[in-house]
Amino acid sequence: MFSDELSEIQASSIREPRDLEAELFNKRTVKDLVTSFERELGLIPANKKGKNIKRHACTLSPSKDQDSDTLDMLLNDDAKYRVVMWKDTWTVHGEFRVFVIYEELLDDKKGQHDK
Repeated sequence: MFSDELSEIQASSIREPRDLEAELFNKRTVKDLVTSFERELGLIPANKKGKNIKRHACTLSPSKDQDSDTLDMLLNDDAKYRVVMWKDTWTVHGEFRVFVIYEELLDDKKGQHDK
């Protein structure tokens, strides 16, 4: 199997273990690459780091006044709400329904007192 005997193997012929992750990804870890990819897709807002975010999910029926107002608020107030997922459908009774997952950006109380 080996052409050399054990006594002929020198320490200089044994390679040092290679850091393949650093070689392949230019010293960036896989976690850094995934995080930057998520930022590019908009899954992690780059400018909203450190903000308090609360996620909500609801089913809205735009034909009802209260649901229509909520839907208008979600779609028009970009500073406070961010729609993550939107799925709309018609019921068997012919009513239009929207399932929405959205994020509410909460005020940072610490930042307001520091100003």
